Amino acid sequence: MCDKQVDVIVVGGGLSGLFAAKLLKDEGVSVVVLEARHDVGGRTLTVRGPGFDYAELAASFVGKHHTKVLELAEELGIGVYKVKTDLKTTLYAKTGKRSVYAGTIPSTYNLVDLLDLNHVMRTLDDMSKKVPVDRPWESEGATMLDSMTVQEFTEQHCWTKFAKMLTKIAIRSIYLTEPHHMSLLFLLHGIHMCGGLEAMTSVEDGLQEMKLDGGSGKLCDKLGEHLSDVITFGKQAIKITQDVSGVTVCTKDGGAYKGQRVLLAMPPASVAKNPV
Repeated sequence: MCDKQVDVIVVGGGLSGLFAAKLLKDEGVSVVVLEARHDVGGRTLTVRGPGFDYAELAASFVGKHHTKVLELAEELGIGVYKVKTDLKTTLYAKTGKRSVYAGTIPSTYNLVDLLDLNHVMRTLDDMSKKVPVDRPWESEGATMLDSMTVQEFTEQHCWTKFAKMLTKIAIRSIYLTEPHHMSLLFLLHGIHMCGGLEAMTSVEDGLQEMKLDGGSGKLCDKLGEHLSDVITFGKQAIKITQDVSGVTVCTKDGGAYKGQRVLLAMPPASVAKNPV
C-alpha cells in the first residue's frame, strides 16, 4: 500500500534536502520530504534557552564562496555578520592538554611539524584540482579515491602527530564526521569546490568569515515553514526499490512512498551506517 505518490522523494530534512525540495516545489514538481527525526535542521543546530540568546552546536559558518547559502539567506530575510578575528582559540586535547592560540592552527616551534602540514595541504590541493566539480566520479582513479578513507590517506602521507591531529580536527569541525567515515574523493571534491584547504579553514577571506544572524538553524526553520505541507516527520527510510514504474521508499514505521526519482540528502556516514 502506498502512503503517497509524488514526482520526487527527498530523504533528509537538513539544509540540502530542504533547499532541493524548495527548488522542486517552486518549479511545480510534486515532492515529499521524509525526515527521521521530529524537527528539521540536519547538521545545523541552533539552541535557545533562559539566560542566553542562542548558541550554535553544529554547522554555523559561511564565506563569500557560499554564494547559494548567502542568496538563500537574503531571500529568507536572514542577515549575516563577520566573525571577530582578534580573539584567541582554545583547543582541548583528549590528553587533557589545553592550547590557547591566535590564528588558524595551534602554535608549534617544531619546523618538521609545519613542513609536514604544508606538505599534506599542498598534496590535497593539487589532487583536488584533478577532480571535476560537476562530475567527480569521472576523475582519474575515482574508484580508488572513493575506496580510500581520509584517515587512510593521512596515515600514508603525514609524518608527524601534529599534521595528523590537525587533519582530524579539520574534518571534524568542517564536515562534522570522522576521517575514517569520509572517502578521499568526497574530501577532494569539497576542497576543489571551496577553492583550496586554506580557504576552507580560514576566517578572513575564507569560508569561516561570517555567521548568520540568529544562527544557521534559522535557514532550516524558515525553509521548513515554506515546506510545511510536504515534510513528513518520524519517517526513517530503511529500503529503496526501483522498477520500470519508478522508485519506492519504505520507512521504519511501515510506510511506503512512490515517486519517479529519489534524492538522498543524508551525510555519507549515515548512508554507510544505514544503507537504504
